[in-house]
Amino acid sequence: KFERQDGKQVFVVLPDIHPGPFNPIGGSNLPDKLFNFFQKNAIVLHSISDHSSNLPTISEVNKYLVSLKNSIIKNSGNECTLPLQTKSDDFTLTCLSFNTSVFMIISKDSGMEDLPYSIREKVEEYVKEAGFSDIMIVDAHNAQGKKISSEQETILCDLALSSLKKLKSLKYHSYRIGYANSTGSEFRFIELGGAGIGALNFQMNNDNYLIGWSDSNNLVNGLRDSILNELNQQGFYMLEICSSDTHSSSGKRTRLGYYALGNVTDYEKIISAFKEISQKAVSNASSSRFSFLDSYSQLKLMGRDQFDKYAAALNRSMSITKVSLGVTVALYIIMLVIS
Repeated sequence: KFERQDGKQVFVVLPDIHPGPFNPIGGSNLPDKLFNFFQKNAIVLHSISDHSSNLPTISEVNKYLVSLKNSIIKNSGNECTLPLQTKSDDFTLTCLSFNTSVFMIISKDSGMEDLPYSIREKVEEYVKEAGFSDIMIVDAHNAQGKKISSEQETILCDLALSSLKKLKSLKYHSYRIGYANSTGSEFRFIELGGAGIGALNFQMNNDNYLIGWSDSNNLVNGLRDSILNELNQQGFYMLEICSSDTHSSSGKRTRLGYYALGNVTDYEKIISAFKEISQKAVSNASSSRFSFLDSYSQLKLMGRDQFDKYAAALNRSMSITKVSLGVTVALYIIMLVIS
């Protein structure tokens, strides 16, 4: 939580719950629910989790939201490090340290499926070894790809360890927080959930470092690079683009069963929207204090088996639709030939 000098609060939320499984079941629109819970001043990120951590019913979603009211403060302060970015051939890690609490975003340039939980376990061990107290590990979920291999997992963990060692040596600075979202704007992209898009700005030493966010089920490949390149050319230092991985846009008759951001809307319109939101986040930056909060929730999760059954049912539905369309087309052609 960032408490700004102007009295406004901004939240960076990392639920251990995974959005899903499919619209409108359970927690499919969990990011939008959280966005509204935090009074539309939040970005809701994707944790290292998968569909086994789906909430199966709306009642479990509501129970989860209520549990957040009992969050405890584990760390607080008014300084952070400059953003640190480290890269390998495949991965980009973006890190900031707030006192002894680390914020880390993991992005794979060519896209990937949900990161395995083993990554989180290893990185959390490295955090303790480096002398930090807590970490928020974000899966940027900003391009479509396959699950990472065991070799890539090793590369990623080594990169995380290197980043934490470098981060430990950085100086701390006072900072200002800027924030804006598309609520109330004219942007109505079909791929987005109810929370739209947003930008969080860290202003330090008169420089602005932005994190872009979309309430979408991933981004199409190439869109992340297009946004970063275009905004950086226009003077906005956008560190990373993240998605919430909402499943409110799932259930579509597409190859993947959902719309990723950029599937329908032109890149130019999306980039223009991020530029406008970024301008607002830069212009409204205010001195801020942070609080690192933690909450515990006891919930019923869907589990892997139940999700697999839902997925199988959806695949059968898609197959039946394809067969029905094929039969319809065939009958239409036969009728044309006969006539």
